[in-house]
Amino acid sequence: MNAPELTINEALLIVDATNGIIIHPDILAEQLLWMNVEDAIQMDALDKKWEVDGAALVNKLKALSNQEAVTLLEKIKQFWGEQYHQANSRQRVIDIGFATEPLITPTEAAKLSGKSLQALAGLAAKGVITRYNDPNEPNPQRRTRYVKSEIKKLGRGRMRKA
Repeated sequence: MNAPELTINEALLIVDATNGIIIHPDILAEQLLWMNVEDAIQMDALDKKWEVDGAALVNKLKALSNQEAVTLLEKIKQFWGEQYHQANSRQRVIDIGFATEPLITPTEAAKLSGKSLQALAGLAAKGVITRYNDPNEPNPQRRTRYVKSEIKKLGRGRMRKA
């Protein structure tokens, strides 16, 4: 069973909200997930921190079957596993397949935004957009990717420095 489609920020909110939870066998996985996420949104404003529609994410989690929730819990375990400190969190949710937000090549990003490759690299260096490595690209010189939704916002002039 596949996990639901999540943006990078939704995945980061979930791993943030579930950091340190103990999975109790008497609680169904789907209840464990949405309850922890909802509590973290209400108590710690994680929806604001990660710029996510908290209510929509909780509803998405409430709609999961138990098997889909178990799949997400496995992804959470993977995220917090022994390799955790070897990559930044955003890259990590991509590497383990937790986030399914579309990534595009620099050439595609340049066409979509109307900016040059050099301008995109400069914006990434300043933290305006985020550069990722595609773990599925075998050529290390061609691994750079950008999040399509960030590039779309950039094209509309709505990006702000992180």
